[in-house]
Amino acid sequence: MKTSKLLLGVVAAAFACVASAQDKRPDYGPSVTITQAKKAAAAVIAECTKNGWNVAVAVVDPYGGLVYFERMENTQHASLEIAIGKWICLALFVLAIVVITLGGFYLTLSYAPLPAVGVPFLFSLRDLARFVAALAPLVALMPAVLLWLGSRGRSIREAQANAQLLLFVASLVPTAQMFLQRKEPWWLIFVPVSGQYTLLNRVLRGDGLPLLDFAQSAVLPLALTVVALVLFARNWSREAVLAGK
Repeated sequence: MKTSKLLLGVVAAAFACVASAQDKRPDYGPSVTITQAKKAAAAVIAECTKNGWNVAVAVVDPYGGLVYFERMENTQHASLEIAIGKWICLALFVLAIVVITLGGFYLTLSYAPLPAVGVPFLFSLRDLARFVAALAPLVALMPAVLLWLGSRGRSIREAQANAQLLLFVASLVPTAQMFLQRKEPWWLIFVPVSGQYTLLNRVLRGDGLPLLDFAQSAVLPLALTVVALVLFARNWSREAVLAGK
């Protein structure tokens, strides 16, 4: 009984401490008005002009929201470098997910005690390498398109909706291709997602994959990757995008 009362007392004291800590929220101070933001930015720009520094000035409120943004003339945009850097980071992340997923699939089939089925399913290291090679153009394309769509959104919600719509449409392509009752047309290998789906099917069937097939499936995705990066860089260089407008 005494132990139960002691335990209840400790729990009550813990809740009291948490409630007390929550009541003592930090005071972030008053928000920044547009007049104050412009005055602060003007002082910074005046000092930078005197020293010959070309800079971009952003003034935020105590919560991190952008209040005012101004860029001096001849300020380095570095938009294409930023776009390529973001794309490389995201593409490497997607590639890591692909490699880890396929690697886990290979290890499971190779070493896990799976129940016996009628026809053994073989997935060798060679098949793993061909899977990664077939998916490489999509690994390059999807991050670039997602970055471009995200930069077009006027809010986080709009950017997320654009990305979800793209992923939904991309997921429909192989689903529709599964129900094709006739022989696949020759040009299907050039179409992003469809071309990769065709190559993966051939790998699973054990068919040979000439380098020409890999090249044909990669041409359009890589071209679209370049276009998406250029469009993203153009959006990124606009002050309206940086200001969230």
